[in-house]
Amino acid sequence: MTKSFESPTVTSRNTKFMDTKFRAAALTAVLVFSGGSLLSSCSSVRSDAAVVNGESLSRDTFETLLDGYADAIPTSRRGNGAVDISIARGLITDWVTTRILVAELAGEGREITSDDLDEARAILEPQDGFAVAGPDTQDFYVLATAVRRVFDDTFGVSDADARDAYDNGQTEIVCLRGILTDDAEAIDAAALRLSSGEDFALVAAEVSTDSTKANGGILSDQQTGAECLSLSSLVDGAPELVQPLFGVRSGGNTAPFELSTGGWAILQVRPYDEVAAEVRASLGSQTADEARIAAVTASDVSVSGEYGRWDPTTGTVTAR
Repeated sequence: MTKSFESPTVTSRNTKFMDTKFRAAALTAVLVFSGGSLLSSCSSVRSDAAVVNGESLSRDTFETLLDGYADAIPTSRRGNGAVDISIARGLITDWVTTRILVAELAGEGREITSDDLDEARAILEPQDGFAVAGPDTQDFYVLATAVRRVFDDTFGVSDADARDAYDNGQTEIVCLRGILTDDAEAIDAAALRLSSGEDFALVAAEVSTDSTKANGGILSDQQTGAECLSLSSLVDGAPELVQPLFGVRSGGNTAPFELSTGGWAILQVRPYDEVAAEVRASLGSQTADEARIAAVTASDVSVSGEYGRWDPTTGTVTAR
């Protein structure tokens, strides 16, 4: 049997355009939202669907966005044409979150530019459902995507801070190359070459028996293709690769070690410059999430009762 590194896998997400890193609305709610019938049954219905920090989402605008969403995702409608109440809640959540982030960016002197919107549209256009969504719904999700990207960049981590954290082993991800051989003699020979200064990727390409030799020994996520792995996924999916890494910093190599499945290995923690983009994205999302949570928690949000209520602890519209 061919021996190989058992790198962890992470289940990839659906890529429909509505899944914009905001909370995607589930399609499992029992209640449904049908604009005319539901609203006409309430004599004291608010004129707005939601208000955030004094800014209102009118009912007419909301219903236009909701109809455009349902056009893009036909399964969001029930057999009678009504839209799941969970879809309504998810859309209001997205609108509220977007307005909160816009305000936070404005406080930093950062406005959303036409270039930001063009980049967001280019991301969304190839995705399922976007082309058939209503124009107002398209524009909203273009804005929401642009705002999220700009917010992550504005409140994310600097390159210097990311480098410092990665080089000192203070991140929740690890980016690895590996060499796998069938016996101890071969791995010792590889270790000797590395200690003399030969490039890890070249040695891996020449002597490794693992399929990763084709890309210089890079251990990537088998589902997403990401070249950095979360430490938690490594602990769960390939625990015997963890202990040899203790004390190894950026650019360093482990000592040769034997695998329980057979064979011998050496791992390298890849230098920061090779993986800067992935490291910054990982660290930046963490710091941006902290800023996002703080902004959502501090905001004054109210939602029309027929849709549910705003839960500041989760940043979502939930059932009453």
